[in-house]
Amino acid sequence: GFRDYGVIFKVQITKQFPEKTIELNMVEAIPTWVHIYYSEGKRSYRVLPLEAVVVSRNDRILTKNDYVRLEQGLKEMNRHLESLAVPVGNATN
Repeated sequence: GFRDYGVIFKVQITKQFPEKTIELNMVEAIPTWVHIYYSEGKRSYRVLPLEAVVVSRNDRILTKNDYVRLEQGLKEMNRHLESLAVPVGNATN
């Protein structure tokens, strides 16, 4: 399932004075994945930007199977965000 996936939205907000208006510009979506793992017998959590992790493939904790799952998750997340007309950002920016 996708319960460990999420999105961080990066939004530029512009306030106009004296008009007292607010504009939301440059909305960017950064798909994420919560990595749950055990370290020294304790459950630990990391929120990882999917695209950056999949592109770099240099995380020493993740396995080959994790990367396969993350690549598929990134495709599904991007497809879903695009269907909502949300620009998918490049997490490496």
